[in-house]
Amino acid sequence: MAESQALKGMPKEEKLEFILGVAADCFEEVGYNKITLDSIAERAGLSKGTLTYYFGNKEGLIAGLIRRHVRRLIGHLKSDISNVKGPEEKLRAGIESLWNAFFYDQDRLKAYCDLSAQAFFNSNLKSEIVLAECEVRNLFAEMLDDPDREDGAPGKGTAQFNAALILGAVEGLVRQVALDSEGFDEEQIKAGSQEAFRMFCDVFECRSTPRVDPQ
Repeated sequence: MAESQALKGMPKEEKLEFILGVAADCFEEVGYNKITLDSIAERAGLSKGTLTYYFGNKEGLIAGLIRRHVRRLIGHLKSDISNVKGPEEKLRAGIESLWNAFFYDQDRLKAYCDLSAQAFFNSNLKSEIVLAECEVRNLFAEMLDDPDREDGAPGKGTAQFNAALILGAVEGLVRQVALDSEGFDEEQIKAGSQEAFRMFCDVFECRSTPRVDPQ
């Protein structure tokens, strides 16, 4: 396929989306260490020079993939949250949406775990991963933030930490199920995930008003 035909007539944003879509497929198949601009260019029917023109290098393209993933994830989360009312219901909807995003697309989970591991050794990837996680964490922190906390703790800081706990727990649960698929049957997963969602809502007490203990 000639490069001129692969991208012919596309607006720039569509060109970038096309390249990132091909790159995502390649990445999910081979992972960060084995993916190359050459392999992406070959599959996309483009020249390597086209990829470097738009993304600079491999790290720039992977950064684009991360941002693309976050845009989509945030969009799904906001859509699911907007369909319910009440702080606890929104939190539960957000947790379930996050679970579904990873559980029903385990290639995405695999790619995320790969990039998270690479981020410990690559400062550029680390910056992108941190920004991505902060954006998702902020969305959950908004649901958890309670400015009227009776214990006097700074609400926003507490909400950020609790949001991080939730995100880590959901990711960890899905990762364990994905790695040990034979260790969990379908009914266990369904019942266990629902119990986990309920527990998160109970533990973090997502309420619009301070809790009043009965006398």
